[in-house]
Amino acid sequence: MIFFLIRNYLLTMLIIFPALSYSAITDYDGTWALKFNCERLLVSGLRPDGFSESHNWKIEQGAGKFESQGAGATTKWDVEIQDKKIILKADGYRGSTTWQWRMDGIISNDSRVDFKGTMYSKNGVRIRDCSGNGNLTVPSASSILGKKAPVLSAQTVTLAKTIPCEESPISGLPFKECKILAKEQAELQRNIYGAASEIDTWKLSYQDSSSEFIIGFDVVRGSERSDNFEINSRDVIGFLKNAAALKTITEGSSNWMNYQTSGTTDTYMNFIKPSQQCMAVLRVGKKNDLLKTPILIYGAFCKKSDVPMTVNEPKFILDMINVK
Repeated sequence: MIFFLIRNYLLTMLIIFPALSYSAITDYDGTWALKFNCERLLVSGLRPDGFSESHNWKIEQGAGKFESQGAGATTKWDVEIQDKKIILKADGYRGSTTWQWRMDGIISNDSRVDFKGTMYSKNGVRIRDCSGNGNLTVPSASSILGKKAPVLSAQTVTLAKTIPCEESPISGLPFKECKILAKEQAELQRNIYGAASEIDTWKLSYQDSSSEFIIGFDVVRGSERSDNFEINSRDVIGFLKNAAALKTITEGSSNWMNYQTSGTTDTYMNFIKPSQQCMAVLRVGKKNDLLKTPILIYGAFCKKSDVPMTVNEPKFILDMINVK
């Protein structure tokens, strides 16, 4: 009797605990934008003032090795991002002078990390205190965020119904092509707005010899967030990269990066395509007085250029939009 009880208990533990504790090594794979600040030197030496560094590193299989240079110094980094934590180790040298870094921190929301640590001399003496943060800007398909974002192909958008642009719910721009997306293409939005929501999505496009842009416009009905809604910051990049309305621009893109701006609640992200610099933007709207329902406006903009796009052009275009 005791044997059977023990056997059943062990079988139960084998079934339950792997499901609860399993963590894939690729959960946080992708490109991370990391920035850290180191305080003033705690001992005498060169470069006594504090300094900051920013890096964009691609993590694969939960780790990566990188080399950075600056102020005459070379630093070799060994980075691990897995199991909801980050560990950064580094060996730096300038001539015959060497030092080491050790920083660590915790990942939150599957895409944000805050870390802190110390720079040591070759003798193990603490010489600087450092801290930093970062975001997973381009999740890999095997990461937690990558698995959450359904992948839609550009071909899917061809199933949309073309309409006269004057029949769209927004005006103010010289759109050349306007479409209503098929209901099945709104599944990504429904995952964000709520399972009970009904979403009408319009795709409005413009293109000339040197630039192109697409505006996506969602009208949300039946959402449990009836007055207003916010998209979690960890979902923004997945939304912009995979929104059906934008796929003809965003497909084949790379190097997605947050564009830091102030004085606005819009979210802007730079990305690139061959021979083009691009930017995507997300603007969340409160309940619209005319439509009596929450709205969301988002877009993707590209132009032939070698210089990264700034926020001025996309913001100008969005500000021109009027809801009928």
